[in-house]
Parts: sequence; structure tokens; C-alpha cells
Amino acid sequence: MIGRRFYEPTAGYFTAGDTSIDVDFNVTTSDGNCDVDALSKTFTIGCNDPTAALAGTFDITDNTQCEYLGCMDATACNTTVGATIDDGSCTYPGCNDPLADNFDSAAGCNDGSCVYTGCTDSTMDADGQAQGADNYLPTYNIMCGANADNECCTYTGTPEMNVVVGGNSLIRQFINTGTVYDEGMVTSWYYGTQYISGNTLYTSLNASSGINTPSQAGTSELIWGPYVSNGVLDVELNTNWSGDIANTFLSNTLTTTTQNTFQFTAGCRDGNNTHVNWDNTLDLHVTHSCVTAISGCTDTTAVNYDATATVDCSNTPIAPYGSGVDYAYCCCYGCAVPSWQNPFLDNIVVDTSATPNVVSSVDLHFNPVNTGVTYRVFWKRDDTTYGSTWQQHDITNATAVQTGDYTFAPGVTTATPNGGFDKNTQYKFYLLANCDGCVAWSDPSTILTHFFDF
Repeated sequence: MIGRRFYEPTAGYFTAGDTSIDVDFNVTTSDGNCDVDALSKTFTIGCNDPTAALAGTFDITDNTQCEYLGCMDATACNTTVGATIDDGSCTYPGCNDPLADNFDSAAGCNDGSCVYTGCTDSTMDADGQAQGADNYLPTYNIMCGANADNECCTYTGTPEMNVVVGGNSLIRQFINTGTVYDEGMVTSWYYGTQYISGNTLYTSLNASSGINTPSQAGTSELIWGPYVSNGVLDVELNTNWSGDIANTFLSNTLTTTTQNTFQFTAGCRDGNNTHVNWDNTLDLHVTHSCVTAISGCTDTTAVNYDATATVDCSNTPIAPYGSGVDYAYCCCYGCAVPSWQNPFLDNIVVDTSATPNVVSSVDLHFNPVNTGVTYRVFWKRDDTTYGSTWQQHDITNATAVQTGDYTFAPGVTTATPNGGFDKNTQYKFYLLANCDGCVAWSDPSTILTHFFDF
């Protein structure tokens, strides 16, 4: 037994770097009965680590003799801890992004030196909802353009003016949703063709909704009212917009000009159904514009033409409020004076049962006038026995009105208290005519007399 080494009998008997060791064996039993001649053996020593370069299968392992391949440069991206032999695999920091302007295919790791050219304008929209430049990316670190001035930046989103009705006023709105425009100057403002004002600057147009309504002026009816034409108000707004951006190519300012036009209906919006021109769907109300419905003859050629009428005889609004033209209902175009036929009176019927006897009826004959609809016969005694008041009776029978032949029974009146015309008495007669649509009666016919001598 050598040094009582049970597990590694050679340990401690060679030094690092030894590649072999010779061992002599002499074996003697403890009782001395057996004695083995000396035996000599050589053992190999070396690196048995399979991960090492040139590793072998040595009898005795001495991994201090191992050699390891790898990158031994501490400044490299891939330095190998424990490497004893530099195998030329070292890679070094640089820009390893293929999208970068300075991409280095040999770079083993990114050292932050990558350069990206593009739109670097990160200006927010005026309403703070998104980036102003369409093609901005946070990775860009060099301005694009020949002069590194962000020439390549693009912008979309056109601002506009809007006009809405509030009560009976017009409210202007600056709308810049999705744009960088935070200032607007109304260079000209028209109602119809009338210039109202201009060169009014509005700043801080940065409402989160993108809809800005700064203080208003000149939007009440007092201002716009005179420019309503044929029930319509035309509005035009011309505006210069500007916004601050990070773009030296555009002098750090984005500008544009807009022209926005609007049309509003105006009239009797706040009236009621007594007005012929009431329309509650109109945009604006014009004071004193409501026209009350007045029925009458609207034909200027009629004798009873009513210049104040706003609806015709059938209550249809006339121009400019409607198409009413039915003059036949109430317009009067004059009524000719009726005339008597010859004879004007015959077919005398005497009531012999009456005391005294009287003429109970007669036939009257007259010449109808054009458009006549009613005739009024007047009569009285040709003396003052029963007074001097004329009696009257309307002839409305359609046949009589057309033919002029009418059977007339006077009945009991002041002039005929006995129920008819008295015997041996003279009576006077005349006629008036009333024509279609006329309120006034015609002038009286000739007065004729008849003596009843039955």
C-alpha cells in the first residue's frame, strides 16, 4: 500500500502538466506466505472534459491541462468566460438593425448608434388626440430632407368653420379635429353679398372635442336680419388657419385657408296656425314676418278687391304664401241693372174667398242679368194709404233666376194688409239684382206701375 491511498493511489505523486506516471506494485500478504514479484505500470494523465478542445480519454484526469476555445476579447459582444484559446469568433458592438441608415452586418450587438432618418415632428394635434405629422415615428432620430429640416413630413386633416343655430342666433364653430391648427383668423364674413367683418383672430383653439366656440359677435337677428332674401340667408366665412409644429422646412408653422358657405331658411318660424306663412321647420325666425290669414277677394280686377286679403275666398293662401286663385267664390265683377219684360206683369189671380177680394198672385217677367244669383222685387201702393215704405221679396228660385219668370204672391204685408193687391189700386214695382260673389246689389231697375181693376 502506498501512502494509504485507497481511491487515488497516484494522487499527490505527480505535478500539473505531467502527462504520465509510472507505478511499481509489490504485494506481500500479511502473513508472509505470499510474495508477488514487483509489477511496473505507466498511467496517462490529461484533459478528459468533453467541452474542451482536444479532450481525450486519459487514465488519470487532470482538467487543468484543458484548453477552451472562444472569444477572449473583453470588449467584444460575445466574450467567452474561461476561454484559453481565441478562436477568432469575436463580434463587436455597432448598429445591427437592418432598418437603420447605418446598418452594420458585422455588428454583433447594438450599441445604440443606429441612425434613422424620417419625420421627427411629434407635435400633437390641436385637440391633443394624436400626433400631428402622419408619418412621424418615435424611432426616427434624424430629420428627413436635404437640409435635415423634416421636409418629408406629411399632414392631413383640414380644419373647417361651421355655423349652427342657437335660439335665433347664429353660432360660429371652429372645428380642428385631427389637425394641428390651434389659431384661426376669420379674414372675411358675409351675410348674402354683404361684408360684415374680418381679420378677427381666435387663439387657443384646442378644445378636446376639436369643436371650439369662442365668444360670438354679430350673430343676432339685428345683424343678419336685413340680408335674408326670398326666405334664405346665405353665410360665407373665409378663414386663415395656423398651427405650431416641429418642422423647419415649413418654418415650424402649418398654414391653410378655408372657405365655408352655409344657407339657412328664415321667415315665420315662431308663429302659429293663424299665420299663412308659418313654418316651424325654418332655421331662423324673422321678426314681424308672420302674416295673418285675411280672407277676401284677391283679384285686382274685381269691384270688391281686398288689398289686405292674404287668403282667397276658399281660405287658400295666395302668392307668395300659396297658390290660391279661386276668385269665383267671393269676387264681384259688377252686376248689371235688371230690366223688365213687356208685359212685366200678367196672369193675375184673384182670391174671391177673401173679404175684400184681393189679387193673391201675379206672374212677374224680367230680363236676367249675367251672373245674377238673386233678385229682389220691391213694391208699394202708389199712394200713402198704407204708408210710403217699400216692401221687398227675394227671388232665389233657380228656374226663375235663369228665365226671369216668377209667380209672386205678396201675402200679408204693410202694403198688402188684406193678403194681396187691393182692387182698383195702383202699385209700383222695381227690381235689384245680386250677382255671383257680390255683396252689393245692382242699381235699381226702372219703376213700373200696374193698376189692379178686377
